[in-house]
Amino acid sequence: MIQKDNLDIILKLPEKSIRFFSPLKQGIYSQLIGQADSTKIFDDSILEYDLDTDPYGNINLVILDQKGNLYLYRYDGKKWYDYKIYPFNLLTDEVRQLQIKCTSDHTFITLCERTQITSNQWTIVSFSSHAQGWKKSTLSSLFLNYPVMAYRLAKDAKNNLYVIYLNNNNIVYNLNLIVFNHKTRNWSDPIFISNCIYIKTFHLDALVDNNDGIHLVWTDKYKKQFCVKYVYIPLSKAENLKPTTTMLLDEPIFMNQLTLLKHSIHCYGITLNNIYHSNKPLHDSRASQVWRSYDEPAYELDNLFIYKTAGSISHSLANYYLSDNRSNYHPIQIEEFDNLTSVAYSRHNTSITSSESAHKPANITRDSESIDIPHDQQILKLKADLFKKNQQIDATQKLINSLQSEIIYIKQELKNLNDQNSRYVQIINESKNKYKEIYDYTLKFGQLFEDTASKSQLSELSKNIEILSHHFVKMKEEVTLCKTQNEELRQYAESIRNEGFLRKFFG
Repeated sequence: MIQKDNLDIILKLPEKSIRFFSPLKQGIYSQLIGQADSTKIFDDSILEYDLDTDPYGNINLVILDQKGNLYLYRYDGKKWYDYKIYPFNLLTDEVRQLQIKCTSDHTFITLCERTQITSNQWTIVSFSSHAQGWKKSTLSSLFLNYPVMAYRLAKDAKNNLYVIYLNNNNIVYNLNLIVFNHKTRNWSDPIFISNCIYIKTFHLDALVDNNDGIHLVWTDKYKKQFCVKYVYIPLSKAENLKPTTTMLLDEPIFMNQLTLLKHSIHCYGITLNNIYHSNKPLHDSRASQVWRSYDEPAYELDNLFIYKTAGSISHSLANYYLSDNRSNYHPIQIEEFDNLTSVAYSRHNTSITSSESAHKPANITRDSESIDIPHDQQILKLKADLFKKNQQIDATQKLINSLQSEIIYIKQELKNLNDQNSRYVQIINESKNKYKEIYDYTLKFGQLFEDTASKSQLSELSKNIEILSHHFVKMKEEVTLCKTQNEELRQYAESIRNEGFLRKFFG
């Protein structure tokens, strides 16, 4: 199984490449690729770390140590400077999914935080630098029962920041996008991307291209198969997005990653036993949106590893790379894939041009915007539309089935609640009888007192009054307890109705 946690980070600079690593999460080291010596940057044990560079060439390393301290280490080319940002109390808080992005005037750190009080409620928070220090803000909150990748932080060349994140929407989740505009210094309203049905192994990856368009993939489920979905989000028109499916598998996908090349875009789906690969060409207006797969590369899963990157490698853009060589960290078959896609792309254009030339009638002027779609592509388009409709119908049916089971469950809980209320009414009625008995004794005592009863009678009556008063206090406590239990039962039924959907549907 490929390692998912505590990944090495490769920083690709014009003149050198630097590896950052943390052996067994004990300290953080840097090492020039090709050299044996390493430099220790951080001494203490860590939980997570991430890295990014700013436009001025500074290296920014964010660290969360095992004591809960959040640090920023900045290297200006000569010396490391450290800043303590925030102290978390790990006895009551849980923190994970640490990410950092730096622009020309902004250092932006994000993470997921959960307190013991809020159970499975996670908050996506940000720390942003300003003149007075660091500002902590809340970006979103959601309920999660699984330790999954709930968001992704990205940036473009124009210093804009993007957060793609999950958000609760009844018994399903929404995938949303917010944008931080570097000019206005404000976050945009959330942009809806897609619904997400399957969350147990959710993971997402995102890349921003040179046109400020976002390439996004995430894991989901279709019927009984696991899938990776893809969507391209042009910010000029980020609405009515139509995700496509890159791959359908029979085993859960715990990680997926994108690689953006010159001629093509590639998606990897990583399971416990295999690595699957799919791709499609870029800048091809005639090609269908269907992703296609090459033959599996000749490598063993156990011999591969994943590393993160803070810069482009081999003229490609990615957040993660696969490699089979720890000595030079070279991505597997990047050039080969791009060359194959380039050839296929050229042949596709040539075949279309030749076909149009051979069948184009003479003396006919074509509209520059009209494009003839080959018959096989029409079939593929119809199949894709049918696939989407079936997917929508299947998701709707799942929601209906889940709601029906939840209604049956809530009806039973309401029946139990009514039975409990009946018992409480019975106790209250018995209490009324006790109150009447106390009242009668009080009247009798008053009558005897008026008749100047003997001291012995008064003593006996006083004892009876004391016993009855004690009984009165006890019955009053029982009534108060009944009311409290009734309120707790009502709150319990309400929580079942709110949380039962998620537990039973996704459980």
